[in-house]
Amino acid sequence: MSYRCKTCGETHEGLPFTWGSEAPALCYEIPEIERDRRIEMSSDQCIVDGTNYFVLGRIEIRVVNSADNFYWLAWVSVSEPDYDRMTDLWQSMGRETEPPYSCTLSSELPCYSESTLGLAAQLYTQPVGERPFVVFDLSDHPIVIEQRNGITISRVQEIGEKCMHG
Repeated sequence: MSYRCKTCGETHEGLPFTWGSEAPALCYEIPEIERDRRIEMSSDQCIVDGTNYFVLGRIEIRVVNSADNFYWLAWVSVSEPDYDRMTDLWQSMGRETEPPYSCTLSSELPCYSESTLGLAAQLYTQPVGERPFVVFDLSDHPIVIEQRNGITISRVQEIGEKCMHG
């Protein structure tokens, strides 16, 4: 599926259904010269200053009248004991039977009229090899409403244009 971008006027092939953040928002507040010393990071986990613990999760949003879902890959902050527990179970079969972990969103996602930082959620562990799901606690934030009600294909395109062109 191709579409004509309203931002740049170009035709783009394929509509991206996944966007994400490379690091928790806190990482961008740290001067670049200090990042190697203060941040321990893998593709899925991050510790900042030995006191802030993050996991990369997946926010699933149903796309109305489509077989596809839209996903935000977003960092969430968890407590040290929960982080340690998740790390202990990282490669354990059956880890998805763990109860959800309380978390807060630690990625500023574009395309929303309100900041997404600090939104309360639950993090649901998935089978080994799959990212955990982030399910928001009830609120009237636009992303929470989208997760609850779904979005249209035109909203997926709008998000894609914003993410590609800032």
